[in-house]
Amino acid sequence: MIWFFDRDGEKLRYEITHDRLAGRYRVVITKPDGSESIEEVDEPTELIERSVQLMNSLRGDGWRVPSKVARRSSRSTCYQPVPVT
Repeated sequence: MIWFFDRDGEKLRYEITHDRLAGRYRVVITKPDGSESIEEVDEPTELIERSVQLMNSLRGDGWRVPSKVARRSSRSTCYQPVPVT
């Protein structure tokens, strides 16, 4: 899954992948300058907990999902994923 965030005209990419062979999940955050932050976890529950922390941190730093792709659930304050086609 991939999310795109925007802050003052800058773009940030947030991607979650699953390595089925290794059984690990990876969160890759690509910053506007092209540098990447990579975290790996083993369990889906760890992935969810860490992802919530990271996304809340990004939102706290002023990053927003552009309104054209933002999908908000009426029950949740978290952004819903936008499927990649």
